[in-house]
Amino acid sequence: MYRVSLALTAAFALWAGPVDAQAPAAPKPLTRAERSDYAETSTYRDVVEFLGSIATDSSAMELCWMGTSVEGRRIPLVVVAPPHLRTPTAAHASGRLVCYVQANIHAGEVEGKEACQMLLREIAGGAHAAWREHLVLLVAPIYNTDGNERISPQHRRQQIGPTGGVGVRPNAQNLDLNRDYMKNVAPETRASLALFRTWDPHVLLDLHTTNGSKHRWALTYAASNHPNADRTVQTFAERTLLAEVGDAIRPDYETFFYGNFVDRRDPAKGWATFGWEGRFCSNYYGLRNRIGILVEAYAYREFRTRVDVTRRFVTATLDRCVAHRDRIRTLTREADRRASREREDATFAVEIERCAWEKPQRLLGYEVTEETLRRSPRPTDQDVAKDYVGPCYLGFKGTRSVPAPAGYAFGPGFVDVADHLARHGIRVYRLTSPQTIAADACRIREIDAADRLFQGVRLQKATIDVKRIELALDTGSFYVPTAQPLGRLAIELLDPEVHDGLLAWGLLDRHLAHQWSRAPVTAPIYRCAAPIGGMHACHPAPRD
Repeated sequence: MYRVSLALTAAFALWAGPVDAQAPAAPKPLTRAERSDYAETSTYRDVVEFLGSIATDSSAMELCWMGTSVEGRRIPLVVVAPPHLRTPTAAHASGRLVCYVQANIHAGEVEGKEACQMLLREIAGGAHAAWREHLVLLVAPIYNTDGNERISPQHRRQQIGPTGGVGVRPNAQNLDLNRDYMKNVAPETRASLALFRTWDPHVLLDLHTTNGSKHRWALTYAASNHPNADRTVQTFAERTLLAEVGDAIRPDYETFFYGNFVDRRDPAKGWATFGWEGRFCSNYYGLRNRIGILVEAYAYREFRTRVDVTRRFVTATLDRCVAHRDRIRTLTREADRRASREREDATFAVEIERCAWEKPQRLLGYEVTEETLRRSPRPTDQDVAKDYVGPCYLGFKGTRSVPAPAGYAFGPGFVDVADHLARHGIRVYRLTSPQTIAADACRIREIDAADRLFQGVRLQKATIDVKRIELALDTGSFYVPTAQPLGRLAIELLDPEVHDGLLAWGLLDRHLAHQWSRAPVTAPIYRCAAPIGGMHACHPAPRD
């Protein structure tokens, strides 16, 4: 992460013009959306100039750079905190809650980008005093910088504005960055993980726009859906934090949990959320024992409204974070402690299915006829509002679980695996002497690869047989204990049976087949029956 250079600061000051002490204060800069009466969205240059202007004029914030994109664009990050609290160490030593707001991961979904700029302008103007007093706020308004520069009116044509067009969903590698958190191959994702490792925000808001089912909510949202995440933290996020945020903005906007109608012909059949996998940003963040919140403005409201409801939702969420700051710090700290304790009865789910809430809910839809089904998927003036009562499939549960091992071991040649884990912030150790341990070997009976490419790979699922063995480990072999704060995340990445880890994404492929044999192989990552001693310091994260 880099501070804005003096030369750049000077350039911004020159752009803003000289200050006349006798003249009335000039109005704060407008976003491109505001200047164009919401006909256009901000370019990368617009955002950087806007942020540079307000950061230069305000003592409340500093413009930094969290990383660099594929095409060489620096990703701006604004740190809102007093000058002495603008480092991760100082921020956490202060006892303040650290909150991170990320927008534009899908650069066709631009409402969060505009809303973040407006909120930062409000802070620079003296608003949101409680945030400045009690939070350290990190804001990345334009995370997918390269995708943003592909602005065209041909993208997302069904949504209502901006008429000047928006960017594209993937980054310059044609990767969906909101599917990259487990495999972390994009430089943008690695910059994000570096921020998580260092700043360790207690709360993350990931801002999107949805063009899904035809409904009447202005915005939908979700906490982490992953059933292996710490449920105490996620239950608080769902039932307390998000419930209060919805109440706060309800006089102006109706909101609900993110999803789509199960059957657009019969909305009473229910409402279902998205997937549980850690590849999604908000789900991934739950595996870190933190609060991850997905925010989805509704694409079929006009652009001005989408920006406004996003701004209000973020405002209400940060307000509630201030109100619950002590509880959130306690919940996340206790989740880390639970994960760090060795428990013989610990398990994790390897087969997972969607499940319904106990009670049906009121669903805000429209009357469905053959005529409305033929119309545009977005609501029109001809559609008649109608409420339905139906089940809400908004959670996930494990249908098969296996015991959590004390840790995982793999050979000294797997430096790439160790690097991958260290990027996430997972503690990885190396043996200082040979050891023989009791371990479970996962013998792969079959690997099923998906028929279709997804994010450049064919996702894989292994069927395994488990056998207890005496495993000889050489000096320099790696060991990853599961009794650590990110132990849940380590299991999801390393275990051969999980559906979203290294094996699933093909990152172990070269180790899973012998060149001259068709015999089944043993996965090269072993489940350890007991903790391993005789290790030196943690394997460091690569400096990407």
